[in-house]
Amino acid sequence: MIKAKAAGLVTELVVTAGLTAQVVDELDDINTWQATSFPVVVSASKSVAEGHDGGSAIALDYSLTGTTATRAAYLAQTVQQTLPGQPQKVGAWVYGDGKGAWLRANLYDAAGGAAKTVNLAAAVDWTGWKYVEADIPPGLAMPLKFFRLYVVETVPTRQYSGRIVVDDLTVRRAPSVTLAPPAKVVDPMVLTDGAIGPNRWKFAVLSDAQFTADAPESDMVKQARRTIREALAQSPEFLVINGDFVDRAFANDIALAKRILDEEVGGRVPVHYVPGNHESYGPGDLSEWSKVFGAPTSTFDHKGTRFVLRDSSLGSLRAGGFAQILDLRRQLDDAARNKEIRNVVVMAHHPINDPSPTANSQLADRKEAELLVRWLGDFRASTGKGAAYMAAHAGTFAATRTDGVLLPLTGNAGKGPTGAPDAGGFTGWALVGVDGAARVAEAPYRHWSSPESGWLKLELRPHVDALELNVPGSLKVNASAPAGATVVQENRRVPVAFPVSADWSGSALLHLGPAREAPFWSIAAFDPATGQLTGLRPGTVTLTVNVNNTIKSAPITITR
Repeated sequence: MIKAKAAGLVTELVVTAGLTAQVVDELDDINTWQATSFPVVVSASKSVAEGHDGGSAIALDYSLTGTTATRAAYLAQTVQQTLPGQPQKVGAWVYGDGKGAWLRANLYDAAGGAAKTVNLAAAVDWTGWKYVEADIPPGLAMPLKFFRLYVVETVPTRQYSGRIVVDDLTVRRAPSVTLAPPAKVVDPMVLTDGAIGPNRWKFAVLSDAQFTADAPESDMVKQARRTIREALAQSPEFLVINGDFVDRAFANDIALAKRILDEEVGGRVPVHYVPGNHESYGPGDLSEWSKVFGAPTSTFDHKGTRFVLRDSSLGSLRAGGFAQILDLRRQLDDAARNKEIRNVVVMAHHPINDPSPTANSQLADRKEAELLVRWLGDFRASTGKGAAYMAAHAGTFAATRTDGVLLPLTGNAGKGPTGAPDAGGFTGWALVGVDGAARVAEAPYRHWSSPESGWLKLELRPHVDALELNVPGSLKVNASAPAGATVVQENRRVPVAFPVSADWSGSALLHLGPAREAPFWSIAAFDPATGQLTGLRPGTVTLTVNVNNTIKSAPITITR
């Protein structure tokens, strides 16, 4: 184990030598696997075939035809198999058909959330047997469970059928090691105790509802409508849909999106719709979306903040047209000179970095991602004005910063989240508060990571189906106990802690904050930052929590 220390911080790195290969499923029992496909017009079937070593294997016959939307055929285990040890690679022998499908696999880790995706091959461009494998991203919580492997086609014009054969699902693993879990980094831009105050103007952001016109009354549609209603109830000055409002972008899907916005918003506030990758799915471009919602890029100024909305629908800004990158440069240069502009917010669907271990959901061009951070960081350092890049796509709520550039990330409004419930994996939306009177940072402080004194604050608001307040009914003087709250949504239980926003309050004799700072008359102290409740003197107090306008209270009696 290698341990590094700097400025009071400590990190650990474990180094192991060598990997041991282990076949975890020989794929000789066809009854333990099933073939499925998506969408319904795509076909998939399984059959017994000869394996690479003369034994049995399983063939997956597929037809990725019938639609121009993304198409996939899956070979999944009927009972997910726990993979032994701490595997670093997963692979299989695959008899290729040379058709060029993308070959991927899904795993579940112990942290929960959606399946994690790894890439076995960018294209099945070979014929005959070949061993293919994927690296398992570091950071996944062990043990892992194998779910399925599949072929997928995203290019609308590539319509074909084929057959692959799969044999000997294999992991390669290192010796097992134990590491302390990394500390959670809490960014102060997220309000975990409190609400956006009246000195800030507000806008709302939602993303990734992902419905289609095939089911106009589906749960996804209901969640989209619910999210818009919750957002408008907070009186934002405008609403931003940061991509993937739809799951597919045929004309009828876009028409449903327009109808939902007309019915739910009805012109009460401006709506700025940033296209995501799903706004191109089906047609393969933004043609149908643009007929209804117009140009995919725009810039506007609002109360001293410049908003630059960019198109990353094809995975990067460059793929959406180099002109929008040149225009971003012009907008930053103008904002630097313009005394009326105090900060800049760039919004695009794809994030600079995906916080999940797989890092599959981020800007595909990593040089472009580096360029964006450098441009925004240089803008901030040279002007003292605030800079932020706000994105979505990763299925996780998060907030970080790099070189002083704020990087808020909104999770899903409708579709199930990717992350674990305690790591931003919930459905909901964001309320953003901007300090319209924020002062430009003075030159000596511009090198700090955050000299702007919180010009932008976030409330990351989960959908709340139920709210539980978990406190002890009684506690002795000078004793401490954990206390907290849990949001229940669908099949998820989400701890009310970063990045979930909440507003804690209590009766007059309950101190909110560390017990050591409590006034002498306090009966008890509750510190929202640590979740610790401490008894100080006999009596009864009430603790209250508000999460997305759902309120729960509970009494606590302190005894000797």
